[in-house]
Amino acid sequence: MIWTIKSIAHVVGLMCCCYSWVACAAPYPEADETPVYLLPLGGPVMQPESELSALSWCQDDLWLVPQYPNFDTRNNKQMGHFYRLRKPQLIDPVHRIERGQPVSPLVPDAIPIGNLQALENLPGYQGIEAFACDDSGGYLAIEINRWGRREATVLAKLEWETTPAWRVAATSTRMLSFTNIPNKGNESLLITDQGLLNLHEVNSQRLQRSGAPQALLLNNQLQTTQTVAMADIPYRVTDASALDSNNRFWVINYLWSDDLFIQQDDDEFWQQYGQGKSHASSKNVERLIELQWTGTEIQRTDRAPLNLALVTSTGRNWEGLVRLDDLGFLLVTDKHPKTLLGYVPQVPFETPQIDH
Repeated sequence: MIWTIKSIAHVVGLMCCCYSWVACAAPYPEADETPVYLLPLGGPVMQPESELSALSWCQDDLWLVPQYPNFDTRNNKQMGHFYRLRKPQLIDPVHRIERGQPVSPLVPDAIPIGNLQALENLPGYQGIEAFACDDSGGYLAIEINRWGRREATVLAKLEWETTPAWRVAATSTRMLSFTNIPNKGNESLLITDQGLLNLHEVNSQRLQRSGAPQALLLNNQLQTTQTVAMADIPYRVTDASALDSNNRFWVINYLWSDDLFIQQDDDEFWQQYGQGKSHASSKNVERLIELQWTGTEIQRTDRAPLNLALVTSTGRNWEGLVRLDDLGFLLVTDKHPKTLLGYVPQVPFETPQIDH
């Protein structure tokens, strides 16, 4: 074997990785990071068991969806609920944050969801992972683990009743995972003119079974019509915002430091756009990436990611994402590290330091 400088460097790099992830990380250029400003919440959603897993606008109502809607058995007597904030409740607190002023806790309304047993009786039911709605009703993505380590997804259609309340109206057949990675299912829903897009959580070319990332396109009867090409994205995609007028949308791109199987040595986004300062010394990744639906496939845009400034060593498991008009984005975590509702400004602003 002829040892070149390149091959020696490669071996040294592999040895380095065995001892220190940070030490052998690629020397990416530096990029800006955006703080996440917290909007305080109150009420049942602050219980760790709420495990919020999705955000979605239904007109001017923001819905916070628990993974298990009947988590609050102490107060709601087994009745499942989604939780609602009105847009005016959010706009003023966001402007107060921009001025560096304190914000009072936001307490969402608890809205019942009927026929919840249609979901809970699904074999292998592991809760709700995504929610989207339009004028005709709502749609849910349900995680299923009936076959041990083999993941699947079931979609559900919701009807809106004037009580007010949601009601589960129908469920789809099981759709097998594109990766078969444990605890990784289809975690994002997008309503398009062509149908309902359902995105898998893992969209790396090396990990999807087909060798190329794919997503599902379904009709409003929850029947799969085709698979479509999906952009190659590292780590996890945990939620997506709705399409804008140009069919563009943003996704949460997240890596938990201990999720070793989906880590990778090189990050194409950091190579192209740079890496934030807090990310350079951490194994966690928290950022927003813009994508576009062409009508036949999902592509990356040429817009740089929004890197979220890290504040804890354990990371924040952002599970829900929506736009807030032209102001920026709202995000929500599950129970890691606790229930958090965050605001990410589209354009950074100067403000006094806020405790995270």
